[in-house]
Amino acid sequence: MRATLVGGAVAWLCFPLAILAGDPPVAPRSSVETPYAPAVVRSIASYQVPAVMLTAQDGREIALQALLQAPEPIVLNFVFTSCRAICPVLSNSFAALQRAAGAGVTVISVSIDPEFDTPQVLQNYARRFSAGPSWRFLTGRAKDIVAVQRAFGAYPGEKN
Repeated sequence: MRATLVGGAVAWLCFPLAILAGDPPVAPRSSVETPYAPAVVRSIASYQVPAVMLTAQDGREIALQALLQAPEPIVLNFVFTSCRAICPVLSNSFAALQRAAGAGVTVISVSIDPEFDTPQVLQNYARRFSAGPSWRFLTGRAKDIVAVQRAFGAYPGEKN
């Protein structure tokens, strides 16, 4: 499965990626004027998403490729619940996005610490940030998590 990244700001391991399934609806490089940034350049990159099964916070197995084929925009990041730096900041931002966009955006947070981040731990973390039904927290086997990180160019070798 091919996923297309539109935009994306990097912040260590916990970085958001806006994913659109299929072909991108915009030209590969376009300049966008906003009141906050006079000329923002939008970039697009494609990624090969591995065929892995991950476990959601409710304990159900989910095929990542199928989850990424939602018709609405998807925002994906990598977190770990014991993180005390950028992950809580980004999770607060995702909570605000979820409140603003509602069901119009799917939010996916993939844990990079599957040994600690069990479905129950992810459930508690989701409650901490008032995650609604359109925000999924995923964990899985370490090798599958590494494959997903590598697919998005986000594997540093260990959590920081």
